[in-house]
Amino acid sequence: MKKVLKWLDLNAEVLLCGLFFAAILIVITVQIVMRNIVGHGLNWAEEVTRYLHVWVTYIGLSYATRMNSHIQIDVFRQRLPEKVQKVIMVIIQLILLALFVALFVGSLQVCIKVATLNNRAESMNVSQNWMYISAPLGLGFCIIRLFQTLRWKVKTFNKSWELFEDKEGVYSGALETFCYPEYVVEELKETQTERALKELEEMNAKKKGGNK
Repeated sequence: MKKVLKWLDLNAEVLLCGLFFAAILIVITVQIVMRNIVGHGLNWAEEVTRYLHVWVTYIGLSYATRMNSHIQIDVFRQRLPEKVQKVIMVIIQLILLALFVALFVGSLQVCIKVATLNNRAESMNVSQNWMYISAPLGLGFCIIRLFQTLRWKVKTFNKSWELFEDKEGVYSGALETFCYPEYVVEELKETQTERALKELEEMNAKKKGGNK
């Protein structure tokens, strides 16, 4: 069971986004073929792809949070001492956490309102919540990922900057994601420093020792 949970922790967003992208591709392909061969397409195709696109957006937001790959403007931060930079990054993570919690509550209220009013999709006899529910679920994933990120940053606060920053998640497990092509893994490995790898090895050894 632990292996399954670990695999899902590493791959949940990747798997969901992959499935949704595949569904979008299939629906669009069928729509194009039908318009060119039959002369008309599916009435619901555009709306379904729009719903799926919203799902990809929110799940992708969680994935970006997990990978520490959100766009950053660090031109001023980099001029500060390393310890100060770390404090600033932790504060930013806390601000993001508060923002995601507020958005989660707001999106959940929207879903409740849609369910109460029984709003239906334009081309299908289904609830619009098939789209709106992606927001609280995606933001819920974001909140979990931010807690994991904060835990990592607290644990590595006194370590090297590379290990603390964990850019693209190269030290916290990103390379174990099932979908990474080999050349991407090699490129990410090249960004790892010997100091950070040694610190990570010491952390893992200490963790294993503590679990005995």
